[in-house]
Amino acid sequence: MVARDAGVSPRTVQNWCNQGLLRCERLPSGHRRIPATAWALFKAGGGRAEQDAVATASARQDELEMRIRRASSPQEVMDLLLAAT
Repeated sequence: MVARDAGVSPRTVQNWCNQGLLRCERLPSGHRRIPATAWALFKAGGGRAEQDAVATASARQDELEMRIRRASSPQEVMDLLLAAT
């Protein structure tokens, strides 16, 4: 349905999901389910809203990984992980 709505091939939609441009859920069967809200955001921003969200999450993850590498004790690592959730 998304591919038809976007006027692209199903493979293009898979690529968008694989690249983190379009949020999807993987079903036990291996198929992808794209929430209506994710598709609406993608369409409204030409994919920009989803891209920005992915970029922000990626930057946060990178920052957390850097802080964990610099942590001086296991307790400090635990504190960082708890604060991130």
